[in-house]
Amino acid sequence: MPKPWDPAPKGANLEGRVEEPGEDAATQEPTVVIDAPTLGIWRGSFGLAIIGPFIIAVPFVIVMRGGGFGSLDPLVLVWLAFLGLVGLTFTVIGTDLGTSRTTISAGPEGFRSLRRSRFRTVSRHAPADRVESVDIIEAPVTAGNKPLLRLQISIKDEKPVRMFAGRSEIELNWARNWLNRALSLKG
Repeated sequence: MPKPWDPAPKGANLEGRVEEPGEDAATQEPTVVIDAPTLGIWRGSFGLAIIGPFIIAVPFVIVMRGGGFGSLDPLVLVWLAFLGLVGLTFTVIGTDLGTSRTTISAGPEGFRSLRRSRFRTVSRHAPADRVESVDIIEAPVTAGNKPLLRLQISIKDEKPVRMFAGRSEIELNWARNWLNRALSLKG
């Protein structure tokens, strides 16, 4: 009988469950499933979804206060269009990040992740023997001059899977420990 799995840390926004193998399973090792609900627009998007509409509003206000499109220099209009496009990009990326929900399953047969948001679904899979490590790394985003952490799953000869940016170090350690144990990795 396997040892009991630690519950998610108190206050964590991650949920984990262990699925025991069926009678006809090739191995009697359990599969773990970690579900990461959305963090919400502000925390999950690092503010991009909120800032984007304000950036879009700047060109609109400038054009309206300037008497319309005909009264502005064409170079200024190109710059304002670019600024509006940047704001739209921030809004779309921020909404994608802020509404994404990730589900990971790992066990003797391998690793699978599924990330769903309003705009896209991304799935990754790797057999257990190709998963090299599960690590906590710094994300290229900072909050209060402190880099945010995220989980990275390294897969032999493939691009690593990165997820859970902005979650607490306690949550990331818990998820890493569950994945390491399910995939029989040292860590």
